[in-house]
Amino acid sequence: MPNPNYTHTITLFHKTIVDKKEVWKASVLSNCFYKCETTASQNGTDVTKSNTYTVRIPQVSIDVSMDDIIVYGSVNDEIGQGMNATQLLHKYKPDAFRVTSISDNTRYRFGKHIRLGG
Repeated sequence: MPNPNYTHTITLFHKTIVDKKEVWKASVLSNCFYKCETTASQNGTDVTKSNTYTVRIPQVSIDVSMDDIIVYGSVNDEIGQGMNATQLLHKYKPDAFRVTSISDNTRYRFGKHIRLGG
């Protein structure tokens, strides 16, 4: 039985290096979990707000690495075709983030997934 919380579509931009150049491949993935929370941290009198992202992808054979980019929804943009990674992030902010953590949760009997954070 599929997880009823896995109802979102995301676009994963995966980066590889070919001949010392960045090559980005976009993959649209459906039936994923997506959550964005705003967190606040205080340093003395300064309060900083930031977004914390969690994405869960049901077990699929897909390549994902640190610094890949996740965009909420299905998008047709291409990195390298007149747009770089930073421009893509700004275009879809706050619904886009760089992957800063990866957890492989596919070894479990139930609920197998890859968890991405940012």
